[in-house]
Amino acid sequence: NSTETTPYQNIPAGTVRVNSLLADGSASVRTLAFGGSPFAGQNSGTNLLGLVNTLSWFSGDNRHRVKLTTEFRREYYWQDLAFNTLGTFAYNSLEELQKNRPASYSRQLSPRRREGTQFVGALALGDAWRPINDVQIQYGVRLDGNAFVDRPEENARITELFGRQNTTVPNRLYLSPRLGFSWTYGQSPQVALTAGAVRAPRAVVRGGIGVFQNTPRTQLIATAIDNTGLPTGLQQLTCVGSAAPSATWDRYSVTAREIPSQCLDGAGGINLTNANPNVTLFAPDFVAQRSIRSNLQWSGPILANRFTALADVTYSRNLNQSAGFDLNFPGQVRFTLPGEENRPVFVDPADIVTTTGQVAWRGGRISDQFGRVTEQRADLQSTSRQLTLGLRPAIPNATWFWNVNYVLSDAQEDFYGFQSTIGDPRVIAQSPGAVSRHQFQYSLS
Repeated sequence: NSTETTPYQNIPAGTVRVNSLLADGSASVRTLAFGGSPFAGQNSGTNLLGLVNTLSWFSGDNRHRVKLTTEFRREYYWQDLAFNTLGTFAYNSLEELQKNRPASYSRQLSPRRREGTQFVGALALGDAWRPINDVQIQYGVRLDGNAFVDRPEENARITELFGRQNTTVPNRLYLSPRLGFSWTYGQSPQVALTAGAVRAPRAVVRGGIGVFQNTPRTQLIATAIDNTGLPTGLQQLTCVGSAAPSATWDRYSVTAREIPSQCLDGAGGINLTNANPNVTLFAPDFVAQRSIRSNLQWSGPILANRFTALADVTYSRNLNQSAGFDLNFPGQVRFTLPGEENRPVFVDPADIVTTTGQVAWRGGRISDQFGRVTEQRADLQSTSRQLTLGLRPAIPNATWFWNVNYVLSDAQEDFYGFQSTIGDPRVIAQSPGAVSRHQFQYSLS
């Protein structure tokens, strides 16, 4: 699989924030995009070679079916990392756009080709056991493993400042046990097709619990390989306030040499330029996401066999959810906002551009040699609960068919404040999950 992206114009991108007063008196804020595309020239490709084998054994009394599954695959990808190589000008209003006063300007200075290889293997052994005719028990265990071929280039300065090895990659083995059952009871009130024919069960009860394990994507370590903080890594430029250059759009369409590659000299002694590299690395105990999931389900005919109903309860505890943690964030409160319930701000007032609100966050760093030093962690969790009720006609109709379902969902998830904060972003907070609490689904065909 391969994808190529070609823009209509090879010029920088632009964004402008538009505030609108709507006809009903309410206000709306939207960010509009114009100019070129930040994805200009971003090409990518992937290929995968996999082998899967399944071996089954049946006992003589047909009470056991043992199944052994083996899997091995090689995954490879490449990507021309050309995001924002022509730069992006950001304006806070249409008035600022008309006056050509950008609030910020950013650009990736060093296009790179990103590529990587990963080997993934799995071994699963399970048994479907039928102790009696109406009960079947399924149990087994699965072993997954992955190995990345590539590693980031070592940056000894990161180890010295933060006590972390940026060359660590999550090569792991994962064990996943599972247990389930199904129980059929009674006989359906339907008349048998012929004398002696087997009649369907009155209802079926199913349930189970198990560990469901993800394996890392091959692209997982790509950001760490590119963002090592070394001169050979990804280099980016950010200019805010008076350090942001003005745009000359007519000249950019003639030659890309006119596109700014450095900031202007800032005024007022504020450090408005940031060209320090970002760093991405993995925590030593980082593992892929997994969930402990259980469900209990009943299905069978109701109302004199006119309809088939279903009731299902599912509970899932999702473990090792990943998120980024900025090791280069000092967490020192410089002042608070009384109008926002004393919300803390972690940079000096002098590092904020008063006309736009843009933050020169270079001052809010433990080490000003680097920008963000993002440690990928897997210490977040989430919980989801779901109740499903379904109904459909039990007797087939040659002309039409319908079914209706109602789903009640509840989810709670952890997150770091680096994503959305009203306090210390290093603290884990909890919020409702992004799922609809009530869903009604109806199908007619």
